[in-house]
Amino acid sequence: EDIGRIIEEINAVSSNIASAVTQQTAATREIAMNIQHVSSSAAQTSDNIALMTKDSEISLHDSKEVLTAAGHLSDQSKKLQKEVENFLTHLRKS
Repeated sequence: EDIGRIIEEINAVSSNIASAVTQQTAATREIAMNIQHVSSSAAQTSDNIALMTKDSEISLHDSKEVLTAAGHLSDQSKKLQKEVENFLTHLRKS
């Protein structure tokens, strides 16, 4: 009788342990999937930051070119204004 009860208790404990192991396995799988998802999201975020950095560098380069072109245009406008003033002065003297 005592041996039978002890065997039943051992079976109950073994069953509880097996259930706990199953639950831990499921939790471990879920944690692993979450880590994989976070890792994938981090990699995608890193890629997006790299693209934004590249786009920013291109925009900066383009902005510098526009600024340089605007400077040249301003210089040419000043030269043209002087030429027109000289031409008008010459016409008035004639």
